[in-house]
Amino acid sequence: MTVDYSIDVNPAGSLARIAKWIEKLPSGARDIASQTIANSVVNYMRMYEDYAYISRAQAYPSAPAGAGWFSDKQRRYVMAAIRRGEIQIPYARTMTLQAGWQVRSEGNGNYKISNIARYAQYVQGDGTQSRHEAMIGWKTVSQKVDDNQARIMADARNAVRAAVRQLARDLGVTYG
Repeated sequence: MTVDYSIDVNPAGSLARIAKWIEKLPSGARDIASQTIANSVVNYMRMYEDYAYISRAQAYPSAPAGAGWFSDKQRRYVMAAIRRGEIQIPYARTMTLQAGWQVRSEGNGNYKISNIARYAQYVQGDGTQSRHEAMIGWKTVSQKVDDNQARIMADARNAVRAAVRQLARDLGVTYG
């Protein structure tokens, strides 16, 4: 399977505030925090926006082949796919984009977040999101991370604290 869209979540690739916090942590805690951040980002990316109908004609009123159409070939393909039943009207969400989000460890506390849905970059990609998806209300990866940054950091802090408490218990040490 080819990954069409991915982002790195590590001290160098994360948002500045998260990166500064992670860099201050000892190595083991950094690994726990990075993994938790990656998992939190994936969880937020999997949350769909409320559905809003925006026609392609509204999104692309000046398209070359008429409102909503970039070519006659595109129009013929879509109409034929509707007749064959490959495209359903009204559209029903398949949740493929949601299921496509995943976290992969790259070693050394670095994690890759990716989406294997072939169209992910057009729905949630920074700089690649289509005008139609933006008008519908889909947020890009950066928007989702920015909107949830405080919660993502809280998840990471809580995971590190829980790991320290567990280590203290394992060592028989009293810890706050």
